[in-house]
Amino acid sequence: MAIFAESFDRAEDILRHALSWDELARNTSNPNPFFESWCLLPALRHLGSEGVQVLVVWEDDSCQTMLGLVPIVAERKYRGLPIARTGIWRHDYCFLCTPLIVRNRSADVLQCMLDYINGHKDLSSFVSMYWLAGESEIISTVASGAIPGVESKVNPRAVSRAMVTSVGDYADVFLPTINKKKRKELRRNKNRLSEQGDLKTLLIDENSSETVAKNAVQEFFKLENQGWKQEEGTAIACDIEHQRYFEACLLEGMANGGAQIVTMTLDAETIASVIVFRSMTRAYACTVKIATDYEYKQYSLGSLLILETTQLAFADDDVLQMDSCAAAEHPMINRIWKERKDIVNIDITPGNDYRGSIIKLTDYCIGMNRKLKGEKR
Repeated sequence: MAIFAESFDRAEDILRHALSWDELARNTSNPNPFFESWCLLPALRHLGSEGVQVLVVWEDDSCQTMLGLVPIVAERKYRGLPIARTGIWRHDYCFLCTPLIVRNRSADVLQCMLDYINGHKDLSSFVSMYWLAGESEIISTVASGAIPGVESKVNPRAVSRAMVTSVGDYADVFLPTINKKKRKELRRNKNRLSEQGDLKTLLIDENSSETVAKNAVQEFFKLENQGWKQEEGTAIACDIEHQRYFEACLLEGMANGGAQIVTMTLDAETIASVIVFRSMTRAYACTVKIATDYEYKQYSLGSLLILETTQLAFADDDVLQMDSCAAAEHPMINRIWKERKDIVNIDITPGNDYRGSIIKLTDYCIGMNRKLKGEKR
């Protein structure tokens, strides 16, 4: 039997395939915890997923072996113009949109996905795949022309964000990459903070009890919901559905090893906390949200916590890469993690589709406009 694709409109519809989904996540060539079952299902339930379809590719009609999965959505505009396209669904807390595709099957699976999209009138054959890991097998497959009958373009609006390769000895390999002056400053801050009380770093993960995990989640919400985040309404606790999403995916993730919370405490009181997601391959991990106590802001808590989290990653033999998921110019993380992870977008159209030319012209005009504005400045 040939491989085939189908889509699911609701979380409850695809839930029965969770075991196959998890097996795919363990064998993907493109690790992405945001599209794994424990993380995507709560997002579909709580983060405004109306119109989202989860597109799945199967090995055959027995629906036992899942070869690929990606959530997609029909969009009405491209770069402000009324050009319909099919995009990958990305919610507020999704920082990577690389589809899950089993190793060494990217060409077959992508072809099947595109054929499915082309065959459905509610979806546009102009497909935008954005927020992809630049080193993923998908990028090389599309760029190599391995999928016949389509035109593709890696969008120049790629960004690079801080990351670290967590292989080797933390002290010998990683610490020397940080400026000596910065290292001295952080060491001094940690010593000063230790003088205030009993300073500890705790890892809450699959080895922690359910009670400890639940307390860590609530402590994170409490810690983040202060200062400017509370005032501007950007803290997780400011939106009940956002809070429910994190409660669901964190507790499920910590139970199966997909999520962790790294916490710094002072005299048993939480003063800094970071949420970490890990792929089922265990090779890829990322920091998703960080919160610090403003009362101790003079100690550079965010930087100290990132150092502690980095040391834990180096101690974990499975984790090969830590992704910051931060903005490209993030002032704190960029001074600590010096490597960069490229995040790129790909636009795909059928080879004979007139929109390919329109898209190229649109990108060219927008690029020239930005260039001219830059020259005027």
